[in-house]
Amino acid sequence: MESDGGSKMFTLPKAAVWEPDPGDIYVERGLLDTQGLLAAVKTVANYSVDAVLSFYHEERTIETDGFVKHQRMGFYVLQFQENSRFYIYADYVPEKLKELCIFHMLPHRVVFPNNLPILLSPNVVGHIFHEWVHLLELDFLGYETALSIKNLPIFGECVDLQIFEDPKAETIGFNAFNDDARITRQIPIVEQGRIVGFIDSSAYPCHYLGCGYLGYNNSAFPIPRTTNLVIQARPIVYESERALVITELDLELLNKDPVSTRIRIKNCEGVYIERGMPIYRVNWKVGIETTVQELVCSMIFLNSSNIHLTVVGGICVKNGIAVRSAQSAPPVLLDGLLGKSLLPR
Repeated sequence: MESDGGSKMFTLPKAAVWEPDPGDIYVERGLLDTQGLLAAVKTVANYSVDAVLSFYHEERTIETDGFVKHQRMGFYVLQFQENSRFYIYADYVPEKLKELCIFHMLPHRVVFPNNLPILLSPNVVGHIFHEWVHLLELDFLGYETALSIKNLPIFGECVDLQIFEDPKAETIGFNAFNDDARITRQIPIVEQGRIVGFIDSSAYPCHYLGCGYLGYNNSAFPIPRTTNLVIQARPIVYESERALVITELDLELLNKDPVSTRIRIKNCEGVYIERGMPIYRVNWKVGIETTVQELVCSMIFLNSSNIHLTVVGGICVKNGIAVRSAQSAPPVLLDGLLGKSLLPR
């Protein structure tokens, strides 16, 4: 018997027992080199920002069934004076550092034009779906509940929406294997607006593709984690003369049911853009509640080449366990009343 993280108990089917992939694995990503380090330092030094640039080197080794799986990975962390911290996959450092420094040099404004289109940056879109997908991790959801909602058309109006976990995507969330000694692979989560899969681990197996991680503090056993989420939809071409792009927001899930959860949005941070270029930064307070379906179905996914806001990763903490995490998503135009409700008052 296994607990689903709540009050119910369930029995795992024997078919879900998984055996580790055999074979030795040795993987390297983003290791420190002198030329790359000098380029990163030079990039930050070119801008008048009060920031600290650090490089981190992570190694993971798992031995199982006589085989060794070893991964070495490097990444940069850029921290500004106001405690904004950005985790950057080492292969794209100069470009990302330049964008972040330019953004943080923008002036702050209190007054700005009204009735602007509201866009969500790729980071914010990724953050929204990341928090929702946490509710589809089997240690929280439970196997029986997962079965009851599988194939549910939760985003029925958004039939083009695809969400999947891709641990091997080249981002800060890259992992060639997880702490169950499994070779990582893509896990479909939402296809054509329907829930089709869940995040599992060896302790909570559902369809043998799990992403179980110990985190950096070596907990007793791996728990299901989303670490490299990809959000895709059929985008439209969008070019706006002026817009307000939300780059950060305070998001709270008011209940823990992935189907009925309501979302509260509070403080927002954004940037005013003209012809795609950021002009100044703004902060404002909002206080709206909506359903996850209303929020997602208000999203118009964009294929926009003139929204120059970088995509970075971070650290996700669950049950006190921290892992690298990234989300890949397009920018979004918020349509209808929901978009208007997020405008500064």
